[in-house]
Amino acid sequence: MEMETTPPPQLNPSPSPLSRLNSFVATSRVGKRFKLAERNTTFTTELRAGTATFLTMAYILAVNASILSDSGGPCSVADCVPLCSDPTLPPSNCSGSPSLTLIQPDSTCKFNPVNPGYSACLERIRKDLIVATAASSLIG
Repeated sequence: MEMETTPPPQLNPSPSPLSRLNSFVATSRVGKRFKLAERNTTFTTELRAGTATFLTMAYILAVNASILSDSGGPCSVADCVPLCSDPTLPPSNCSGSPSLTLIQPDSTCKFNPVNPGYSACLERIRKDLIVATAASSLIG
């Protein structure tokens, strides 16, 4: 003989705080303005999506600035400065001895050892891109 078991009565749990928040915002002026219910979305979903979008944008701005400055950006051989054949002497003191010569920059000035003029140009570019990133973040 089998016994019939009846399921326990279901309790009506109260809605979670997030559900209450989403319901409140959906019926508020903000929820109606953005048509949250009509678009079958919730405030917390849109908040997460907006946060993810902002963080992605901030990451891209920072990475693009780094890529542009590492690539050399607008810096060129023209930014390189003449150097003395003795690296311990400044170019202005390079004319006193016949063994010292002033080396004019060529396309190799962008590679190790990097020419000080080219390095200064890269540093200016990096700083300009950091300022641009900060300004665009403040505007956004």
